[in-house]
Amino acid sequence: MKKAFFVFGVLILLFLLGCSSNNQGNQDNTNAVNSELVGAKTIEIKDFGFSQPELRIKKGETITWINQDSVKHTVTSDVGNELNSDFLSKTESYSHTFDSSSIFEYHCNAHPSMKAKVIVE
Repeated sequence: MKKAFFVFGVLILLFLLGCSSNNQGNQDNTNAVNSELVGAKTIEIKDFGFSQPELRIKKGETITWINQDSVKHTVTSDVGNELNSDFLSKTESYSHTFDSSSIFEYHCNAHPSMKAKVIVE
């Protein structure tokens, strides 16, 4: 009986070590992908909100909004038409490159209480 528990314990330990090394490999791959996306930012739309209510970026950078909610949302400028996405279904995205320095406040047309802003320096 003790031998069976010992073998079982060793198998669990090997399994956990294998999972741990796979996670490290995934982390390295993620870092490689992130380093390629310098100048690109992502904002998730989820739980009827924008994941970053205020984001500071440099002129020329791009932001991609990804809808993670099961309902449709937009990314729409409060003033002007700098940001003007279609309705985004779940997993759909909208990207915009900011070419001028300013403060861009925006909301979702379907859910006006969803508000955020981008500060471009």
